[in-house]
Amino acid sequence: MSTVFVHVGQAGCQLAQTLWPTLATERPNSPDIFQLSGKAGRAPRARAVLVDGEPKVIEAALQANSQPNKDFSFDETSAVWS
Repeated sequence: MSTVFVHVGQAGCQLAQTLWPTLATERPNSPDIFQLSGKAGRAPRARAVLVDGEPKVIEAALQANSQPNKDFSFDETSAVWS
């Protein structure tokens, strides 16, 4: 069974920026918390939804983990702001 984490608001999204690198280190490639792509060279994606009223914090979280050779990445389609 998989888990989906929902991070809401500025504090929730900032917590996600700290939580997910730790999870990637402690539980790498865990199918419970990461969506594994099966493609070589592609980082697993966090099973997370980021929600905020403005894009600034969400964009910072997406950009911080979009670098090549990262342990994980956020799925941009799981980011919601209004």
